[in-house]
Order: sequence, then structure tokens, then C-alpha cells
Amino acid sequence: MRRMSIAALSCMFLASCGGGAVVGGVGGEYVSPFYSPSLVSYVAQDGRFPMVLRGNPFAGVPQAQLEQTLHQEIPTPGWAPRAQFVRNDNAEAGRGLRLVVLLNPVQNVDFRAICGDLQGIGFAGPTNQITLRVAFCDNAQTMTDVTLRTAPSPDPTNPAFTGALSTMTSIALPFVDRARER
Repeated sequence: MRRMSIAALSCMFLASCGGGAVVGGVGGEYVSPFYSPSLVSYVAQDGRFPMVLRGNPFAGVPQAQLEQTLHQEIPTPGWAPRAQFVRNDNAEAGRGLRLVVLLNPVQNVDFRAICGDLQGIGFAGPTNQITLRVAFCDNAQTMTDVTLRTAPSPDPTNPAFTGALSTMTSIALPFVDRARER
């Protein structure tokens, strides 16, 4: 948990340095006892890391363009194999190892549901804050889950937004092996 708290503070620092402000801080941090960094290494070994992206808080930016931008702008954590986030049919269907990113969900999504069927979740467009919800999933099992509320961003390439999302990705994919902590 100490590493998660340090990462959370780093996230708030990055967001504030990049011209954005963290509104509500990092919350809802969850790491499953079944999470292992080896899962992240396994999925990233071929240079491609499935990402499911839902929501679009950017007026005038088509969803496909937003996905492409974030796939290119967001890196995997520094400790993991270098991989690019990609759209993947299995991931979109809720299967396999994948990162799930929700932008401005309008309802509270239970941590167990974030790796399930995302069809019933509604999303807000531009608002006075952006809610980032990032989870690492293994099929329907939630391995990690973290939430951040931050100031709105003018576009998806804004350094404050990409910095916050990159840090959220690092928090959701920690270098923590729960089996070794016991």
C-alpha cells in the first residue's frame, strides 16, 4: 500500500505541474491478492497491450481519434516491457488480460463490474472535471482499480491530461507482487 500511496502523490504532483489541478485526488485503490507483475509482463511481451477505452470528455474529438491518440501517448510502466496500447477484439469483448480506461462515467461503477460488461455504463461529455477510472483485468476478474478526478483538459494531448493518465496507468499496473508480501 505504501507504494500505491507514493504513486498517488506522484500522480497529483504530475497533474499539478502540467497545468492541471487534481480535484479529488486518487481514490478507490484496489489491488487483488491475485495480481502479479508477471501478468503485465506476459501481456506486454509481444509489444502490444490491449486497452479498452470508454467515454470521451473532449468536445469535437471523435472516439476513434481519441483512442488512437491515447494508444500512442500513454506508455506502459517503466518496469514493464515496452509495449504500445492497442485496441483488441478479445479485450473489447471482455476477455483476456487488458487495461480498461473509463473517462467520465456518469454512475459509480463497482470495482467488480469494471472488468465485466461495460455496455450499461453511461458517460458524460465535457464537464468541470474529468473522472479517470483505470483497471487491469483478467477476464472478469479485477486485478487492480484506481480512480482520479482532475481538472478538465482542452484536448487529449494536453500534458496535464496525458501525465495524469500515464501515472494512473502506472498505479493500475504496479510493481507489487502480493504473493511475496505474505
